[in-house]
Amino acid sequence: MFGTSNDEHDYGQGKVFASGSLAEAFAALRLPDFAYPEADDEVLYSYRRLDDGDLYFVDNRQQRAQEIAATFRVAGYAPKIWGPVSGETKPATFRTEDGRTTVPLALAPNGTAFVVFRKKTQASSRALHSSAVTTLQILKGPWTVAFQPHRGAPTRMTVRKLQSWSDSTVDGVKYFSGTGTYTKAFELPALNRKRHLILDLGQVWELARVTLNGKPLGIVWTEPFRFDISKAARTGRNLLKIEVTNLWVNRLIGDAQAGARVKYIFTTIPTYLPDVSLRESGLLGPVQILQAATGD
Repeated sequence: MFGTSNDEHDYGQGKVFASGSLAEAFAALRLPDFAYPEADDEVLYSYRRLDDGDLYFVDNRQQRAQEIAATFRVAGYAPKIWGPVSGETKPATFRTEDGRTTVPLALAPNGTAFVVFRKKTQASSRALHSSAVTTLQILKGPWTVAFQPHRGAPTRMTVRKLQSWSDSTVDGVKYFSGTGTYTKAFELPALNRKRHLILDLGQVWELARVTLNGKPLGIVWTEPFRFDISKAARTGRNLLKIEVTNLWVNRLIGDAQAGARVKYIFTTIPTYLPDVSLRESGLLGPVQILQAATGD
């Protein structure tokens, strides 16, 4: 068994363990490589040694947001947070004591982050103040939605409010699988360039490609479904286009219905039965324009 007197031996100023994992060795030495005090939260990590520092990948395994005080077995470095989806890098608040560095992390549902230690520092702490994010505008209906052709949905329709396609009373929308394009024009007041503007899509199933005023903003497929629109937005009229693509599940269920006259998808075996629950699909919102100080 790991940790018995036959497995653990003193060697100089250190110890040698004859068996067990690296995590068990750190636990026996009371020096875990990564730890956080929120015992009920499930957060995993992986580690890589860099030529000039250390890199940790932290993974929130819960389908809810997590705020944790993560402690790393690193000292003498000022950490940075790297966003694995956006590629954004930013300095992090930290505190170092007893050879370990504690970094507060805010992780989205099923969210991840790289914590990178490469810049040496003599400081034992750094406190950064997050800019308050406020709602500038909520984009309410009506929305125009154009559906991918030859999938059973109407070519175009206007919706007063955002809801899952699976909740529609129109069968072609209810069972639709493919890409639906939402468009909306909205007005913005005179813009303060010392403020970041953020487009928050709310809930999206499953991924979205966004264009504002003809400028592509990128693709999101995980929470938070947000884009920095500071450079694309303009005072006055703005035109927003959101292309949302869902999974094949609902169309397969629709094709399996007893009254289905047309089958839009071919499968070699009946993958889904007609009484299976539909998946939420499309843009559910609420869609908001947020603002935050730039820090300049």
